[in-house]
Amino acid sequence: MATVDTSLLTTPAPSIKIAPPEPFVATSPIQLETVFEPKVIKTIKKIEYELLCTQNNPAVAATKRANKLDRVCIDLLALPSMSRIKLRVSAGVFEVSVVAVNEERSTVEVIWDDGIKREFKWSSLVWGKMEGQTGRPEADHCGATVRT
Repeated sequence: MATVDTSLLTTPAPSIKIAPPEPFVATSPIQLETVFEPKVIKTIKKIEYELLCTQNNPAVAATKRANKLDRVCIDLLALPSMSRIKLRVSAGVFEVSVVAVNEERSTVEVIWDDGIKREFKWSSLVWGKMEGQTGRPEADHCGATVRT
């Protein structure tokens, strides 16, 4: 079995004292310029490129959004008064009649089959064919609403 010399473990290491550096005091303007003047050895030019896919490119996304809003506006303005359109609301998808189109606020004013007028944003419009039932909820003989 090997023995360990414990005297090396208990002896403290010698300490070294380092004096703080003395502050530099310039005696002439020439000495100040030579001390604080940086010297450029080599200039490195770094070129950075940022590549974005079309899905994450903000410029492309803004263009698509503007084109979509323009297309929706043109399609809505082309509809004759009292045309039937579909709206998606929290209660479902309903078919309503167009009364007016407000371009400034990007809304469409519609009238339900029972004569109630409401205004909806263009984002609530449903374009194309929808699967499932559409229509206004009707009341049954108990007063509860039932979708037909």
